Amino acid sequence: MMRSAFFLALLLCVLPVSGQTQCGASRIDMLCDSLAESLVANLQIRLDRAGLIMAAPFADLHDVKNTSPLGRILAEEMGNALTRHGYRLADTRVFMPSPYSLKEQGETALSMAPDQAGGTTGMHTILTGTYAMADGGLRISARLIQPADHAVLATASCRLRVTDEIRELLAAAAPAPAAPALPAVLL
Repeated sequence: MMRSAFFLALLLCVLPVSGQTQCGASRIDMLCDSLAESLVANLQIRLDRAGLIMAAPFADLHDVKNTSPLGRILAEEMGNALTRHGYRLADTRVFMPSPYSLKEQGETALSMAPDQAGGTTGMHTILTGTYAMADGGLRISARLIQPADHAVLATASCRLRVTDEIRELLAAAAPAPAAPALPAVLL
């Protein structure tokens, strides 16, 4: 009896709180697989697997008008992970005009205003996300959004361990310092 009680207490201590999955990864592909699994598990409505999902580049949470190579990779890998769960992914590179340049906001336009993409492309679901440095790692948050009414259908977040590769991908987004202007020569 005492052994059973001890085992039950130990089991309860190990289980995640509030049914929320503990999520942390050291590799982007593992993180995206975990995020996709959480998104699918957290869906509030059943998504038609015949419908297309458009993946927007993930944006920097502290400057949502900007992304980085990491943000583009996260969108690609999340799309790949969702297709492994049986969902269909739209290739955003084939749309004209490109949803990446909606309202001349750059490639994060989908993350900032998903309703524009829905109207432009007929998409019923858009994958968006953000990333930010927090708690000694990179916090990645993903959402499936219904562009018609901005309804969030599912959310998930994970922590990515910051490695040299991740630092390089984030640093590539930093704007290069402007070159000093040369004085004009008057003749």
